[in-house]
Amino acid sequence: MKKSLAALICLLVLNLSFAQEKKYPSLLWEISKDNNKPSYLYGTMHVSERIAFHLSDVFFEKLLSTDKVALESNPETWLDELQNSPGDMVMGMNPYGQYQFYKSFQRSPLKNELLKQSFMFNDFMLNGILYRTNDSFNDYQEDTYLDMFIYQVGKRTNRTIVNLEEYKESRQLVEKAFLSNSRFDPPAWAKKMSKDKPMNILMEDAYREKNLDMIDSINRGMNSPDYNKFMLFERNGNMVKRMDSIFKKGETLFIGIGAAHLPGHDGVIEMLREKGYTVKPVSGDYTIKGRGQKDKLDHAFQYFNYTNQTTSDGILTLAAPSKLYEFEFPGMSMAASPDLKNGAYVNVIRLKNYDFLRKNNYTSSLTKIDSLLYEYIPGNITKKEKIKINGFDAFDISNKTKEGDSQRYWIISTPLEYLIISVLGKSEFVENQSKNMLASIKIKNTGNNWEKVSPIQGGYSVQVPSYHNIVANDKFGSLMGNPEILAHDKTDGSYYFVIEKTLNDIEYLEETEFELKRIQYEFYKKLKIDSTNGKFSQNPLTYTSQSKLNDNKTIRLKSVIHGSHYYLLGTVSNETKTKQFFDSFKLENFNYYREPKMYKDTILNYTVKTQIDPGSSEIDYEYYYKNHLYNSDKNHFEGSNKSRTISSESKQNIIVNYRKFPRYGHYETIDSLWNTIVKNNRIDFEFEAFNKKTYKNDDGKDVMDVYFKKPESAQIVKTRYIASDLGYHSIKTLVDNDYKGNDPYIERFFNDFTPSDSVNGISIFEQKTNLFLNDIESEEDSIRSSALKSVHYIKFKDEDFPALSKLIENFEFEEDESYYKNSLIAKIGELNHPQTNQFLINYYHKNSGDSNLQLGVIEAFTKKKNKQDYKTILKLMDEDLPLPSSSHDLFGTFGSMAADPENSAKIIGDLLKYRSIPEYQNHIISLTAYLMESGKLAPRKIRPYRKDILTLAKLELKRTTSNWMDSKRSQTDYYEYTTPTDISLLKSYITLLQPFSHEKENQEFFQKVEKLDIPELLLFTLDQKLEADDNVSDQLIKKISKEKNSQWELYEILKRNNKLDKFPKEISKEHLALSVLIGENGQINEKEDSIKFLTTKNAAYKNKSYEIYFFKIKTKNIYTGIDMTEVGYTAFELDKDNTFKISTKKEKEKETNLILEEVYETAEVAVEVTEIAVEAGVQYDENEDDSVFSHSGIEYIDDEYLEETYKSEIDRVLFHNKKRVSFESDYYGGYLGY
Repeated sequence: MKKSLAALICLLVLNLSFAQEKKYPSLLWEISKDNNKPSYLYGTMHVSERIAFHLSDVFFEKLLSTDKVALESNPETWLDELQNSPGDMVMGMNPYGQYQFYKSFQRSPLKNELLKQSFMFNDFMLNGILYRTNDSFNDYQEDTYLDMFIYQVGKRTNRTIVNLEEYKESRQLVEKAFLSNSRFDPPAWAKKMSKDKPMNILMEDAYREKNLDMIDSINRGMNSPDYNKFMLFERNGNMVKRMDSIFKKGETLFIGIGAAHLPGHDGVIEMLREKGYTVKPVSGDYTIKGRGQKDKLDHAFQYFNYTNQTTSDGILTLAAPSKLYEFEFPGMSMAASPDLKNGAYVNVIRLKNYDFLRKNNYTSSLTKIDSLLYEYIPGNITKKEKIKINGFDAFDISNKTKEGDSQRYWIISTPLEYLIISVLGKSEFVENQSKNMLASIKIKNTGNNWEKVSPIQGGYSVQVPSYHNIVANDKFGSLMGNPEILAHDKTDGSYYFVIEKTLNDIEYLEETEFELKRIQYEFYKKLKIDSTNGKFSQNPLTYTSQSKLNDNKTIRLKSVIHGSHYYLLGTVSNETKTKQFFDSFKLENFNYYREPKMYKDTILNYTVKTQIDPGSSEIDYEYYYKNHLYNSDKNHFEGSNKSRTISSESKQNIIVNYRKFPRYGHYETIDSLWNTIVKNNRIDFEFEAFNKKTYKNDDGKDVMDVYFKKPESAQIVKTRYIASDLGYHSIKTLVDNDYKGNDPYIERFFNDFTPSDSVNGISIFEQKTNLFLNDIESEEDSIRSSALKSVHYIKFKDEDFPALSKLIENFEFEEDESYYKNSLIAKIGELNHPQTNQFLINYYHKNSGDSNLQLGVIEAFTKKKNKQDYKTILKLMDEDLPLPSSSHDLFGTFGSMAADPENSAKIIGDLLKYRSIPEYQNHIISLTAYLMESGKLAPRKIRPYRKDILTLAKLELKRTTSNWMDSKRSQTDYYEYTTPTDISLLKSYITLLQPFSHEKENQEFFQKVEKLDIPELLLFTLDQKLEADDNVSDQLIKKISKEKNSQWELYEILKRNNKLDKFPKEISKEHLALSVLIGENGQINEKEDSIKFLTTKNAAYKNKSYEIYFFKIKTKNIYTGIDMTEVGYTAFELDKDNTFKISTKKEKEKETNLILEEVYETAEVAVEVTEIAVEAGVQYDENEDDSVFSHSGIEYIDDEYLEETYKSEIDRVLFHNKKRVSFESDYYGGYLGY
């Protein structure tokens, strides 16, 4: 009620304030001081919609009365600022990402889609700079947005343009603003206001009414305080400071900035007033005079002679209004030259001409493009003339858009590329300006000589024909993508190319021979040809191959990998010239042409000299959130792990990581830290460390230099770790295995890198007990809470026992902090102090009324892993058995016991006496079965309890049977799948009773089990019998084999137990393949779908051979019900005897569940689960399931296309675990109704 009333009052006050006289009643304001000539301030909208152009006559009068024009930023600097901030761009852009890396080497003749994209991209690229228009709303827009209009008026009337903000600072503030608004919850009054109208409509209404007061209120209500701080207030201060400095020089300004910057106590108007300026509104109407003035200014073009500009590779020269800004994009490159004051630009789209890769003898021509011009040229083509430009075929095209804007295109076909030169602008400007441009277009002549070339960043050199291009080979364009060389020898029509890609993956080292071949495989695959005559060469390791495009055209490829740089060389030429080209390729040092500058990273705490400022990334803003916002539930003492990638001209990346230690983290010595790091690299990445060197640097910090490698990879990871009190830094980069320290960027970076811990702390090698005890007693809730949440990090020593026991006894824990109290009790269990046992015993009895604390004591004793301590556990339970409110609370206790099977097995017989207690029953049965399965518990130990176990087993069997029947009854629809019945507990009973299966009552129990139609249960029973070398009836095997889903698991069980002779002869290999396919694919219904066996294929890679069984499946889409046909298959790895290979590892599902459940319960997932599991004997192997591989959902096209399907899917079978390999897209026909 109070909240509703407050919201109502706010809304009433807001409405009343709007009804009163407005404090900021205009968009145009006069700024004056000391009788000086006034300046003017106008609030803009950064859009081209007409709402922004309700301009009064006085607007034009004041605009033309000032000395200079000031904007938030000067459009003339935008592209230069972008090029001067390469860290903001995507370095070494790969459109496919590392997971489809090899695909990025594919090339093909020009396709219609790429041509269409190039024409569309032509407009899109510079629209944001010049126009910001939307073709769908042309009738409701002006030619450009208001800020650009003000700029153009200033330039066309010869006024200087001033920027009020620095590019980088402004960009960072804007990014912070957008990110800080993501979790803001507006107040009730603001929500109510936006109920009827969205925020953008409210803002438009306020702007239309020139109501800056409303704009200010909307901003404050709909955006977070931090958003307004970064987006408006801090920027306002920067802009006012700049204005003031200009005013002091006696110069007048017409200032155009976003309207939201003007109002409010933190707005530009009030900030100027605080500096002593008089700022008052200026009003006026928009009459015929003003509209005439605007029309006149719109068409006041300033024609001037464009100057000749040349692309970075020297291929093309043409007249342009400014320098050519070169950009590299997937499939194309672009060179843009804006004419900002006239609202026009010259643009060059370059499409590499790979038509020489066609299988026919098709030569480059404009015929194909000619047929598409009607579709791709905007508006109406008024002239199309086929001409020659420097001897090359070309089109000269003039057109007029539907808005009446004239445009000019020259489309030129050369042996190396298609050039699309366009001149675009408004009204008649282009028609007049472009009249003399044709004569300026010059294209490099084809020559007969060969010459040595190298891209701007170096790395290699190669001999190519003098007629060649290297697109994006300037200091900026090369940062967006690797320059690519394409060359043509006109004497014999041969072609040569070099494709370079960079991949800085420091976590995955692939087999180099595989990568060299795979790059070429993807290239050939795109052209639908196969390679022949492949061979490796050494020093350096390379791979060459060739293939026939047709009887007269041979393509030859050579691939090279050197560190993070991948190269593919290719020719369509004769063997002699190909050898000359391939042999001329030499690896060279990289050219680092930028002057290194000092970079200070205040998030990762280091300084270093580097050529390229990395720019902001998500970690900067993540850090802001974590340390300044929404931190009420934050653990301030947990560690952190953050990385930043720093690139270079060569696109050689160095990855900097800072791992901050938890506040209570502890290592005994520096060697223990280094050993842990090396161990983690082995576990996480399968890396082997070599050339390890530890020392202290000049600053006294501990350093470890180490290289990491993997067998069969020619790449290694050069790494340096630098430890400090609070954490450690790592710097890593990928280099070749023969790296000699000859890369100046890498070596300078490693040597200059200086950690700069901003806060002093207690060393990771010091004991943290006293620190923890002080923190937990803190009056600050956040400190106390963080300390408790970090309990698991602390490593107490025996001498800490008095303080720790006193804390447990006397500290006042809150009701919701019992978990942390138990964690501290468990820590006592890890100590060897002589008084720990007595303390735990006393504490157990003292807390008789709190079963959870008693369970904590029991878990503490399990940590000791001592036979005598387990006897103490039994004694305590006999004296006062804990009975928690939920059996779930016992997971931690029994999980701890499972982690110590040796000692648990010694007391399990005594624990079984609690089997009748409901809370304990299932836990005890599961633990006992696990101990027996693991071989730690002999069956004779539980013989005295077998009758009671049988009674409980019968009840569980009854319960399972009922659940199973209910689930079967509920399955009625075609694809309605029921939730599987949980039979894990029944499995435990079967495990316990199997050693006594010869006894009559137990025989009856197993007979009832075998009568059930639960496949999983029957398979488990069979496995138990075989492992116990018990008699297995043929009827059981036959019953299991009737269920297609179970046939493969039946095969696995029989083979694992060396009983494959019992496998039913009538089940063929095709049946087994289908069994796997049905089991893996939940969308296949064997009773309703049509499944037809197609063929068997064999495949092999290295020491693995596979048999692959393909099927055609006619099924229904489970979402739409639409019929569809697809291909599916199962691939089996073959054993030495040509039988199907199976996993030899005995499944440890129960063990894993017991252990990991305890981990999650007691450590909030803060501990490293992998290491705990490994210590407990649970092994993880990412390749363990490769022996069987099944896949479905592959589109069936027709029988003729099946061979292509087989080929692509065999590829998937062999290399599905290679993370950089890409495969054909899966088919989910009918999913969207087609």
